[in-house]
Amino acid sequence: YTVSAVAEKKFDNDIDVKLLGAYRWFDSTGTAVSRGQPFVASVYVYNIPDYKSYQTELTVTGTGMDDKLKWTGGLFFFEESDPRDGGYQNLFLPSAGSAPSPASGKQASTTDQTRNGELNISYAAYAQATYAIWPDTRVTIGGRYTVDQRDAFLDTTKIVFPFTPGVSPAVTNGVFNPGTYTVDGIGYSGFTTVCALTNAGGTSLPLASCPTNISKTFHQPTWTLAIDHDLTDKTMVYFTMRSGYR
Repeated sequence: YTVSAVAEKKFDNDIDVKLLGAYRWFDSTGTAVSRGQPFVASVYVYNIPDYKSYQTELTVTGTGMDDKLKWTGGLFFFEESDPRDGGYQNLFLPSAGSAPSPASGKQASTTDQTRNGELNISYAAYAQATYAIWPDTRVTIGGRYTVDQRDAFLDTTKIVFPFTPGVSPAVTNGVFNPGTYTVDGIGYSGFTTVCALTNAGGTSLPLASCPTNISKTFHQPTWTLAIDHDLTDKTMVYFTMRSGYR
């Protein structure tokens, strides 16, 4: 769902002020199942249950110097959040040749991303002006300063099953549970839970250290410079230089 509104005010001195605001929210979920054996080979459940985003922009435009100058400036803000972004995947290789069992190459796994989340924020200020230095020649100069903040919460775990106490130590930092793990109505005796995040050496983090917050902020000025000239009423040539940011 999306709702939005625009407020606009024009002033006598050729200044136009516009304020836009919008709010969006949605949830999306579904399941993809693959068989081909008497047991489940792959089940992927995707889930985005609580997405929200806000956006607002204030723009001011105007003219001056007997219409030789046209200018615009504004402020921009955007925020999106999804505190429970992620589903889970149950995976088993049919090439194992038999139903899952507590042996290397015979086990199935569930990757659980349901506790992950993210927050993205972006805001900017910008201004641009075009000035007619001659009736048929114009120069444009503009600039923008953008700040982007990216935040993520990761707590992805992997559950490997079936497992026995003798097999479980093979999973570094894995925690063995002797109970039953059920997938698609089939119960498997014994399972081990391990963090899907690793350190720089590729070793899984301990479960207690698995919840991880990541935050990064980017700052970037960008600009544009252009000159255009009317050769005839229907022909224009131009030269442009600009920087971009993504």
